[in-house]
Amino acid sequence: IRWVHAARPSRSDSLNLATKWLYKEDWNRRLKALEDLNTAVPVIETGDRERDAAIAFSLKVTLASFVGPTRNLPHPSLIFTRIPGRGYSARRDGSDHYWQWSGQSVPEAYVALSGIASAAPDLARGAFRNYLAAADSTGFIDGKPGLGGQRSGLLAMPLLASLALNIYLYTEDLAFVQEVFPGLLRFFERWFSPDMDADGDGFPEWRSIDQAGFANHPSFAPHRRWSQNIDIARAECPDLAAYLIREAHSLQMLADLLARKDVRPALQERQKALLAHLDRMWCEETGSFHYRDRDTHITVSGGLIAEGPASAALLPSLELDPPNCLLVRVQGGRDFRPTFSVLLEGIAADGSATRETLTGDSFIWYRSMGAAMTGQRYARIDRITAQGLSRVYNVQVASADWTHQDQTLLLPL
Repeated sequence: IRWVHAARPSRSDSLNLATKWLYKEDWNRRLKALEDLNTAVPVIETGDRERDAAIAFSLKVTLASFVGPTRNLPHPSLIFTRIPGRGYSARRDGSDHYWQWSGQSVPEAYVALSGIASAAPDLARGAFRNYLAAADSTGFIDGKPGLGGQRSGLLAMPLLASLALNIYLYTEDLAFVQEVFPGLLRFFERWFSPDMDADGDGFPEWRSIDQAGFANHPSFAPHRRWSQNIDIARAECPDLAAYLIREAHSLQMLADLLARKDVRPALQERQKALLAHLDRMWCEETGSFHYRDRDTHITVSGGLIAEGPASAALLPSLELDPPNCLLVRVQGGRDFRPTFSVLLEGIAADGSATRETLTGDSFIWYRSMGAAMTGQRYARIDRITAQGLSRVYNVQVASADWTHQDQTLLLPL
């Protein structure tokens, strides 16, 4: 039975398209073209039929996940699900697509394009070029450029030079390396700009957990009750150091392919500095790397300081040695953000008396919980007072614990 499903803006256009495919198109010619196209897909045999099937199906799914190009991206781009409930744009321009169709994120592209380069090198190279098409003159490459013109507004995860090297290892396309290398070099250096390296020590920071690729982070997720809710921009993270060290290494390998000896010294200097920072984040006692405070460069443990109803002041009078940032949570009420502020009084890291007010706008509010981080470090916290909150709200104050462990700390290894 031969059947056709055609979906166009009008019923008559749909009927005409369906009629064309039922009665006018040469299906044998079309199917032959598909067979010819699929001869390029490698057949991988491992001796295990189930594993062979998994590899074959993964290639099939990945090949079906390229859409485009559009006026916003010059080459076919990756989407992350190919099902009937996704893909239609009521606005007709793709700007209203669900997140799985709203752009090619770097972590997924790193996996997919590295794997697809052997089966469809043109698709892999084209999707990679889409990132450079989303770059500006400073080297900023958006982390999730979309077919509908979507942009994440975040600098891409530093995996692009490593991805370009992976594509080259399959394709041996030196012209491709020559084409993308200048943009990759600018992108790498862009990570060391003042907006990405707030303290200017040569060790950049993530701007958000979305940029880091780990939304449910136990230390930095801002919306989760089980997270510490630390602002990731205030942390120096071993995983980012690992990515940048690998990028520097990949860029040196690409430079060697192009005989670009002139760029090696600067890359080696960056790599050496990052390795030195990373070494200082290793703890022999725990056998692990650890996060550290961006400004003090120390790793300090923390814990709950005070908790109680918002209608009464909290009086912990607690010494913090060494001084540490404080994390303030407000819980209760409804989903909307109330109008309130929290006043903290104590002793600053330099020994002076200090007062700090966190306004409601400072809190990231989600499902009856708001979290904020103090702008300064406290050697002692004496008093916490919530203003504008009734007793249905609860206030919790803790010091940041930089010793928490998670799987990202394994990346440097």
